[in-house]
Amino acid sequence: MNLPKVPGTQIRGTTYHYNLPIPTAIQSQYTAFPAGVMRGTLKTSDPKDAASKIGDQRTIFGRQVKEAQRLAERDRILGTLGQEDRDLLAEIGGAEKLLGTIRDLRLQAAFTLAGSGADIAILRETTDTAEHTLRVAEEVSKRESEAGLTTLTAEIRRLKHVAENLGEGVLGDEIRVPATKFFKGSQTPGRAETLKEFLATPPKGIDESGDGIRELAARFADANSWTIQNRESLALTVRRWIEMHGDLSVAKWERRHLDQFDKVLAELPLTNRADLRKLTIHKAVEKAKRDKLSLISFKVRDRYSTHMKALTKYALNTAGLIQADPFAGYQPRKAKEKFSEQKITTTAYTPKQVGAILDHCAVTYDTDVIDYWLPILAAFTGARREELGQLLVKDVYTEGNFQVISITDNDPAQKIKNKHSLRLTPLPSAVVAAGFLEYVERRRKAGGHFLFLEDLEGRKVARAEVEQDKRGRLTERYGHRFARGVRDKLGFKLPGLNLHSLRHSWTDAARRAKIDPEIRRLIAGRLDGEDATEAGYGGNELLADKLEALEAVAAFVWA
Repeated sequence: MNLPKVPGTQIRGTTYHYNLPIPTAIQSQYTAFPAGVMRGTLKTSDPKDAASKIGDQRTIFGRQVKEAQRLAERDRILGTLGQEDRDLLAEIGGAEKLLGTIRDLRLQAAFTLAGSGADIAILRETTDTAEHTLRVAEEVSKRESEAGLTTLTAEIRRLKHVAENLGEGVLGDEIRVPATKFFKGSQTPGRAETLKEFLATPPKGIDESGDGIRELAARFADANSWTIQNRESLALTVRRWIEMHGDLSVAKWERRHLDQFDKVLAELPLTNRADLRKLTIHKAVEKAKRDKLSLISFKVRDRYSTHMKALTKYALNTAGLIQADPFAGYQPRKAKEKFSEQKITTTAYTPKQVGAILDHCAVTYDTDVIDYWLPILAAFTGARREELGQLLVKDVYTEGNFQVISITDNDPAQKIKNKHSLRLTPLPSAVVAAGFLEYVERRRKAGGHFLFLEDLEGRKVARAEVEQDKRGRLTERYGHRFARGVRDKLGFKLPGLNLHSLRHSWTDAARRAKIDPEIRRLIAGRLDGEDATEAGYGGNELLADKLEALEAVAAFVWA
């Protein structure tokens, strides 16, 4: 007999068979059908039965596609979380355990609250202990309960922060569960229908409100328009603080918290290895003691304290979250250190080494890339790497009788270290003789925005203008190329030698040339205590003084 056609089937003899395309999103779940089409007998010759079975399978496909999309969105969002939050989710068993963990901690907090003072009440009823002893024991019990609740609510706040970041689209299936009855006589929250409702329904008597360090740090960074680099540094402080104290409410911060933090930081190892970066602060300290690892410097440790003091100052003066600054005037502990034993951060190249660097760059790099020009400019002007790398084409121009470069932050991509960095620097003859102005003219005719070009490995466009990295820096890639392709190639591997060393070399050359310290600092953008605009720009007479000094210094720059 001739069976009627049913969409999604194939007729073989007197039986319907599956001939149903599998949605692309879930084909990986059906490895038995590599062609992406479900095949097999439906074991029926009834068209209605076949249509019903095909409909059921389409429904299954639909549910599976939605779940695959949800999981893909979850993985995408998880990928946006910081390493600390990803480690937290791994510790509790995955995102699907997140809300259950919050419920468990709330239950534990409720029991802690309910049991507070119970042991003392029993002691009063069953013994004739002296009142003084009972009073002390009661105070101890109270403090232990408060500490327990503080720890629990801080961790709940941390988990809630992660849940908010993940959103209902990721956690939705975990939300619609009856709330736990915490203990007899309490008000049990109703059935939570949304993530927002769930996160806002702690058990009676448990206060999960208050700003922790996460919220405070985010507001502080936004208010101060911090760069990505500074935000990353602050995020590390936040991570370490939470590892030490939990996400404690700002209103509960005490001076002892910062002192305890600094005490542990004093034993924290350098975390330049991936395995060390993953460790919590206490685990890292344990490993440092066990393996006798090098510790972070006082300068790094001081940055943690500086961050925390800035946060409490902001919490007091701007956010209005606290009535007094608990960290005001705090100074991290510092053992007296011999100057001869202090770690070298940056040291100057010798004139012979500077000459080797400039000669190497002259024969290695094309005259149209930053790799050729930046060492020359750094060596003969003493400017910082990023100050030079962020120059625009229009920042090189004629001012009176002088060819100058303008070190400024007028463009959104430009940044300067401080107000004294804002300055005009006349071009010494050594830079002009190298063909710098001809290069600038080529960039001007090409309609360039940024002055410098760089060759980009692995890009379709092999040469392009410098561009900002994720931290907003324009010369980070070049700095790595200099280290590998110039410094290391020439064998200059003593501690402290890097691209910034050229600035130190210029300062040494200025001292040998016996340049007036005020003019020297003015050229380098270090003139403390002076009006920045007047000192940095000034008139032609000041530019003449600068150029005279730069020409004198040039004779001592290289050998």
